[in-house]
Amino acid sequence: MADYIAQTRSNYFRVKHPGNFRRFCSRYGLSVINNTEKGKDCRFGFMMDEPIPTGRWNKRGERIETDFLKELSCHLMPKEVAVVVEIGSEKMRYLNGYACAVNWEGKRIQVALSDIYRWAKETFGIEPTTAEY
Repeated sequence: MADYIAQTRSNYFRVKHPGNFRRFCSRYGLSVINNTEKGKDCRFGFMMDEPIPTGRWNKRGERIETDFLKELSCHLMPKEVAVVVEIGSEKMRYLNGYACAVNWEGKRIQVALSDIYRWAKETFGIEPTTAEY
């Protein structure tokens, strides 16, 4: 049996408090990235060798379900949007791609590569086979 291997990365965005954002990322095991070290326009992001988080471990070592995107939105400066992209695979049996965007108000949108099957059927009137086995 193969394991699902995923990688996740965000775009760069401005945050309200860099220290608080770094602590948020630490709680989820995210590596913080930024486009500049200093300056007024410093933007932050993150990456990890895991899927987009659906929960985290609390101080007692218990896994708790969380709304990762909602928590992320609380760190964004007004008028900022975070885009989070996940790619993954289970060997070559299944390939996965997923992206979501959340703004500073917590509004979100999402798209998955698997949406192409529905779009192909709606557009061409033919249900394609899936690229998996």
